Amino acid sequence: MKKNWFVFLVILIAISNVVNAQSDEALIKTTALNYLEGWYTADSVRMAEALSPMLAKRGFLYANDKKTIEVHEASYSQMITWTAMQTKKSLADISITVKILEIGENIAMVRTETPDFVDYIHMGRLNGSWKIYNVVWEFKNESHK
Repeated sequence: MKKNWFVFLVILIAISNVVNAQSDEALIKTTALNYLEGWYTADSVRMAEALSPMLAKRGFLYANDKKTIEVHEASYSQMITWTAMQTKKSLADISITVKILEIGENIAMVRTETPDFVDYIHMGRLNGSWKIYNVVWEFKNESHK
């Protein structure tokens, strides 16, 4: 009888872990979509929901000489301001890919792709909420050279 309870308990724990992993995946994807869709729809509220106030965002972009790479940094407050200044676009016209590369206990690594950008995103879960803490990104195509 004790053996049956032990097996039942192990199965229950395994099911719980699967459910938690699935909900983490959904929350992580929602955070990434708030970031990307917020940008394209000029929705600074969604952007603020996605980002940690401790955000460090760095873009690796071609300089004016079209040969040299420069690093451009953005903070939480800059991202919120810039998002609000965007021209609102229809999401129906924008292909967004979110690929969760790794989920740890309270951290995650995500790769996103849009027609314009490729982002590698580090997220952290603090007080039950997934937020973006670090982003490195570049333009997707050669037209920005």
